[in-house]
Amino acid sequence: MLLKILISGCIPITIAIYFQFKEPLDTTFGEKFGYFTGKLFFGFEYIFFPFILIWILTVPKELLFEPKFKTMWGALYPNIHLDSIGQRMYIHLFVIRRVLLLAIGLLAYGEPPL
Repeated sequence: MLLKILISGCIPITIAIYFQFKEPLDTTFGEKFGYFTGKLFFGFEYIFFPFILIWILTVPKELLFEPKFKTMWGALYPNIHLDSIGQRMYIHLFVIRRVLLLAIGLLAYGEPPL
């Protein structure tokens, strides 16, 4: 379930983390908890999640079809061909494209329009 959230919620999670770190508030418990949660999701989204994606590339093809493995990690490769490493990289390219889109938007935030 966490993997599905990290994949589909990449853009909103990154925007929330960016603004939480840009101007953190620490006056009440809720603001401190929000800052802690931002650090936690940053760790999941940009440290843990890339290692899982790289690990999926190195797993043997036969293991990907085992029911136990598929129930645990199947959210990373739903409805895609698994014949080659290039085909397994579909979700990687999807996530990289989203991160680049966010980087462009967040780096241009506050800049004068063209």
